Amino acid sequence: MDSSADDLSRSSCRPGTKCCGARRVQGQFSYAAVELGDGALLSTTLTDFKPDAIINPGGMTDVDGCERDPGAAYEANVAGVASLAKVARSTGAHLVHLSTDYVFDGENWSRSRKGTLRGLHLQHPKAQGKLVMVTRGSVFDVAVDVRRGSPHFGKWVGYDLSEENKRQLWIPPGFAHGFCVTSDECDFLYKCTEIYAPENERTVLWNDPAIGVQWPTTTPLLSKKDEAGLALEQHTQLPEYRG
Repeated sequence: MDSSADDLSRSSCRPGTKCCGARRVQGQFSYAAVELGDGALLSTTLTDFKPDAIINPGGMTDVDGCERDPGAAYEANVAGVASLAKVARSTGAHLVHLSTDYVFDGENWSRSRKGTLRGLHLQHPKAQGKLVMVTRGSVFDVAVDVRRGSPHFGKWVGYDLSEENKRQLWIPPGFAHGFCVTSDECDFLYKCTEIYAPENERTVLWNDPAIGVQWPTTTPLLSKKDEAGLALEQHTQLPEYRG
């Protein structure tokens, strides 16, 4: 944003808020900035604006406040993101949450055909957090807790991600990740908090019975690396649960 646009934004803002939500134009894009804490203005602005994407530049930016009362800061952030998610669903917009807790160091894209299964992958050490989404097609996306000592060790969750539902899934560090393509073809996008380090990559067997992921197919298309994955109990180097 150039200085003139920044001055316009400040001069147009309602007292006590960062911006009144008025529509702006910058190059080929139009946008509106809204204070997250003003729920009514947030809902009205985004519903009227009907954006393609809603970007939350990050909660918990008040570092001193977080250190004084991390519980309250966390609850406030959760409430704010929940309100964004509600509006995103009602407007059909992509929701991107950029948290100050993590910085993305890499972005990856893959294209796969129906029945392709990739996973279950993790990186240790230098564990990666992954923010994943589908830009074309659909997948069944899976995360598995592989942190030794975790009360949920070996447990999995799975979600349908597609260009229609516009869902994103956050895979925390310490979780293995995989997906199976359920459309004819799929474009899959994921941002990572650590640079890829092949020497630290681990592959958990996709159909490990101890985990029991209910994949949409029993005869997936696999890479040689994924065919050679080890059962979870065979892995000697896994991240530790830290509570």
